[in-house]
Amino acid sequence: MTGSGSPLPDADVAHVLRVQRAAYLIEARLLGDTRIPPLHETEADLRAAGLSWILERDERGTVVGAIGCRVDDGEADIDRVMVDPTWQRRGIGARLVRGVLSVVHRAVVSTGRENAPARRLYEGLGFAHLIDREVVPGLWVSDYEWDARAENTGSRENTMSPDAAAPAVPPVRARMPTLKKEEAIVVEPCSLDIVAHDALTGGDLDQLRLLFDREYLETFGPWDPEQPYGYAGHDTHVIARTNDGGIVAHVGWAHRVIGVGQSRVSIAGVGGVLVSPGAREGGLGRTLMARAAESMADDGRIAFGYLGCREEVVPFYLSCGWQRIAATEHSVSRTGMPVTVEPGPPLLVLPVGADRAWPTGSIDLRGRAW
Repeated sequence: MTGSGSPLPDADVAHVLRVQRAAYLIEARLLGDTRIPPLHETEADLRAAGLSWILERDERGTVVGAIGCRVDDGEADIDRVMVDPTWQRRGIGARLVRGVLSVVHRAVVSTGRENAPARRLYEGLGFAHLIDREVVPGLWVSDYEWDARAENTGSRENTMSPDAAAPAVPPVRARMPTLKKEEAIVVEPCSLDIVAHDALTGGDLDQLRLLFDREYLETFGPWDPEQPYGYAGHDTHVIARTNDGGIVAHVGWAHRVIGVGQSRVSIAGVGGVLVSPGAREGGLGRTLMARAAESMADDGRIAFGYLGCREEVVPFYLSCGWQRIAATEHSVSRTGMPVTVEPGPPLLVLPVGADRAWPTGSIDLRGRAW
């Protein structure tokens, strides 16, 4: 790592920017202020920042954390530390900071004065608070300093000699050690929220985009909240959040009256069922589906929940009380063309209203599937 820094590889810029926006959105909520420069940067800004980076990736190679800094003569100016909100509380931030501290004798960093989690992180790593300052009217930051020589005089063990020359940090670490499954910490949501589509905030959309793009970007492209991956959108979103605002799970549904044989059936078409990899223990998926069913019942118009899925996840939905049906399904495809699917691929329904028996006959979704 040099004083002028090294740019991110082009292949990582978009991924780092998504993590950066999601992470700094959390800080903006903590501070009650969105005037945080990294929150508004573009890919061009990120390339031009003149930083050198250490990246942390998950086992699929997706960036889940990053630290960008400038190092000169063994001293580091840590410009930004970010962790994907769905991967927080696993020690990633601390590991990234330690990666820099291990090769310098002094480091400085600033964070929002009201960002208590970040302040605890730096103080826990031995940083000393220097001063609070108002960078723009009403927005305060806290400056911190870490000095290896000061650390050596205290109780913490530090293997670096204060007189030793600091080795150079590589411009970019292409891959940090991945988290093994047995080491993973389950992300516990602190709330399950029911949010109407029109009531989603910009922050909600950013968090949902991060959740879905991390899972499907390479296969299906960017997530579109109005027509996700060519499927029908949702009227209602059931969202699991962590206590710092990160979205770790989602179920969406939309009301529609469809045709089944000679009957008209009022359904909630379900789609966008996704739980972050870090939250797939402890039954969160079933809890989310149960809350979605409650929201359908509360709506007052819904007779059945309705969804199509892959064969391998049918047991999950059956365990949530859904029933498999066999019928011909007519709908509009993801590309906007009429399509007919003969009985075979999984279709499931969930009785919500007073009528518990699904009508017989072919199904006309009268639009796109979810």
